[in-house]
Amino acid sequence: MEAFRAQVTEAGADGLGIVALARARGGESRHTGFAYAIRWKGWAYWASGATLVDDLQHALQWELIRALRCDGETRHYEIGHDAPNGASEKERGIAHFKAGFGGRLV
Repeated sequence: MEAFRAQVTEAGADGLGIVALARARGGESRHTGFAYAIRWKGWAYWASGATLVDDLQHALQWELIRALRCDGETRHYEIGHDAPNGASEKERGIAHFKAGFGGRLV
């Protein structure tokens, strides 16, 4: 994975959103990815994310988790569910990505 620098900031006027932005290190000034979560009553929910660099989304998720852990309010982070039977290839790929963070479906 190429080197990147992440920045986590609150999003939205009400502060209920949080976003991690990645920017390539070096001469490039363009953003290479983001991960966005919504916070509500001690919970955070992953809402969206995209990257231009392979394997960067896991690192952005970890940056969100670190920031949420330090915010003094968030106790749980929900990144979604497992792919149900009959899921598309894309849904199975997303479920595989989420499984990289450990845990299990309960």
